[in-house]
Amino acid sequence: APQGMFYMINRAEAINEILYALYGKCGGVKLIPLFTKETEKAKRIMVIAKKSVKTPTEILPDFIVHTPEGYTQKAHSILREGKSFFD
Repeated sequence: APQGMFYMINRAEAINEILYALYGKCGGVKLIPLFTKETEKAKRIMVIAKKSVKTPTEILPDFIVHTPEGYTQKAHSILREGKSFFD
């Protein structure tokens, strides 16, 4: 559908193929690196895009899932309380 949204979480090393597949079809691409722990490299990346727009790609602040004590507060609210990623 026009102005439809695309959401994906995938391996971080697949970003080139993902962006290539979206090129010319979607814009307003937002990339959010997902880190298992603060001290590690991002293993996953969240890709959000909108169909039929041409706004530039943005890299948003990273999202860290774990601390030494357990889930980060944001991760806990999403995974255990059903909150939205953007709340």
